[in-house]
Amino acid sequence: MSQNRHIASVVLNYNSADDVDAILPQLLAQVGIQHSIIVVDNASQSDQAAKLKDVFSNHCTSGYILSSQQILEVCKSELTTNCYLVMNDDNRGYSAGNNVGVMMAAELQCDAILIVNPDIRIDNITYIAELSKQLFLTPKVVMAGSAIYNLAGENENPMQEPSFIEELLWPVTMLLKAVSTRSGYGCIDKSKSEESIIYIADKLSGSCFLISSKFLKEIDFFDEGVFLYCEESILSSRIKDLGLKIVYNGHLSARHMHDASVKGDQFRRLSIWSSSRRYFLENYSGYGYFSRLMLGASRNVWLMMIYLKKVLRR
Repeated sequence: MSQNRHIASVVLNYNSADDVDAILPQLLAQVGIQHSIIVVDNASQSDQAAKLKDVFSNHCTSGYILSSQQILEVCKSELTTNCYLVMNDDNRGYSAGNNVGVMMAAELQCDAILIVNPDIRIDNITYIAELSKQLFLTPKVVMAGSAIYNLAGENENPMQEPSFIEELLWPVTMLLKAVSTRSGYGCIDKSKSEESIIYIADKLSGSCFLISSKFLKEIDFFDEGVFLYCEESILSSRIKDLGLKIVYNGHLSARHMHDASVKGDQFRRLSIWSSSRRYFLENYSGYGYFSRLMLGASRNVWLMMIYLKKVLRR
């Protein structure tokens, strides 16, 4: 049954041609499904864009390189390929960039889409086929994910949305426990630490997950109101509001080669996160004005602490 399902892997790239070079062979090796691969370049620097085209052409010899304006025309043509590289004219962020690939997958009549960052590594050649079994188990399930191990060997899945009190006390938590920057993006669900089980999850990491194409079309695709960060919280909220489910499969795993130390200025990144968090709270949390005001004040304190830390390290 799974072999008849058409699944697209959407890889959103920005100045990461070397990572795409590593993930493409692993995606091409996937078996047990009808598989399309859509790499979307989010306006990388010219040298990186040129390198990406070379990488793509080397791995996908019959692949097709196109602009975002050509997608509809290409999808309606009779091209005999399952690999595409879409070159965006500008970088509008994670959600908008992925939407380019997702909408193309929808035009290709794909049943589901694997959203996968370039720095993810998938060694299991049946990874997508096995993950799709959970996704299509019941119509109530619209999103599925696996264990994702980072460079420190920690599992980044599943995630859990913080309560109001937990979020309000983030500055205190930072002082008492010296938590990492990741604590701001979404708490790991420590209550479900066993990897060898399958269960309904609260939230999954945005670095690698499988999602229903039908569901994405019903919600008009990813919310482009944020440039970066908090996409997981937004997606989780939209799924819950419709009474649908997210499944975590700990039998499967991928590796996340993300290195936070090469991502630039921490304060700038967390400032972007703070803006995205405000958007999420205003549009999806259900909190009233004064609750959001309190959380905003807490975020400002938290950012001030990060800034002072930056200044003191100079």
